[in-house]
Amino acid sequence: MSPIVLALIGGVIVLVLAKKLMSPSVNAEVARAKKSKDLLPLINVLANKKSSAQPDSFNHAIRQLWDDYEREMAAVLVKELAERHPEERITQYWLDQVQKVEPEVAEKMFEDSFIENYYRPEVAARCGSFG
Repeated sequence: MSPIVLALIGGVIVLVLAKKLMSPSVNAEVARAKKSKDLLPLINVLANKKSSAQPDSFNHAIRQLWDDYEREMAAVLVKELAERHPEERITQYWLDQVQKVEPEVAEKMFEDSFIENYYRPEVAARCGSFG
């Protein structure tokens, strides 16, 4: 390979690494949210991601909270995800999960009008067990 191509590849790698190091980590924000019980900084980090990257980032944060049995906090993020990206399959997966696995949390966190506006059971049914 020519030195120019190698320099370009190196430059791209440096830019990608710099961006990763400079952007707030979702994992770190989830840990802070769990400790402080304040989701706003985490929601801000997720909302500041590129629109196309938000569903995956929300999914990652929700999964961490869900697996750590922070189900109400996870439901808050599910609601945010639904309001921002209602058409995404992962949104429908999580709306379904909360209602089936934690019906008390769903009843507390999701108003009837919210479910009516955002939940698509026919889409959720096609998501399987992993979204």
